[in-house]
This record gives sequence, C-alpha cells and structure tokens, in this order.
Amino acid sequence: MVKPLTWDVFCRVVDNYGDAGVCWRLARELATRHDDRVRLWIDDLDTLSSLVPAVSTARDEQDIEGVRVFRGFVEKVESSGSRSGGRLLKVSAKGFDTGGKAKEPQLFHLDDADLSGYLSRLAEGAGMSIEVDPALGGLQQDYWAADGESF
Repeated sequence: MVKPLTWDVFCRVVDNYGDAGVCWRLARELATRHDDRVRLWIDDLDTLSSLVPAVSTARDEQDIEGVRVFRGFVEKVESSGSRSGGRLLKVSAKGFDTGGKAKEPQLFHLDDADLSGYLSRLAEGAGMSIEVDPALGGLQQDYWAADGESF
C-alpha cells in the first residue's frame, strides 16, 4: 500500500479567476484522485469564494471538499546550522489579519518535549491547528521556548 503524500499548493492571485481556479482544481484533483492530504495557501479568499461557494472569507483556515485552505502565502523558507549547533528552520509567511490572535507574541517554554508538541502549543495559542510530519515532529529536546514569536 502506498502511503498518502502531503501536498502544499501556494497560490498568488494575479489575474483573479484564472490563478485561483487552476490552483483549486489541482488541489481537489490531488485530494480526490490520489487520496493525498492537500493544503492550499491562497492570498485572495474573495476570488476563491466566488468559484467555490463553500469557502468562507471570514475564516483564515478551513477544510473544503478534502482540501485544507489557508489565507496567506509563504514568502520564503531558510534553513541554517552546523554539526554541533543544530539546525534552525525559519519560515516567513504573509497573512492579512495583522491584528488577530495569530500575530500576538507568545511567551512560554516546554521541558523535555518534542517538536510536534511545541508547535501544537504555539499554533493553539495563535488560534490555529498544525500538522507536523512524524519524522520531524518526533525531534526531542530538553527545552523549547517561544520568546515573543508569532505566526
């Protein structure tokens, strides 16, 4: 049996319906034909909601027809590190609710926890949910800290 994949589709709407329509059809096709998990990141929910009436422009995260839809887009991903110093992964993303709960700085720490638990707590504090691949999420550390980070 083939393990389902997770797909991330990133859509910047430039010419209204064309971009949103192509990205939506791709996401739906992956979710239904291959039974894979699909996340669609789109910067213009208004346009998508014109094409897919089930999409709510009031929600930044929602499940529609087997696709998890997020408002916003990923700007860049950087990874750095050394053999002895560990790895640092930074993801920069743009969203549209700059005054919402997701942008509130969080201050907490966890002792003897895995990355999945830390990110779940961070997402919960932002009013969101998160799925972390078990291979990455199982990364264990003595200390995790959110020192003013936000989503």
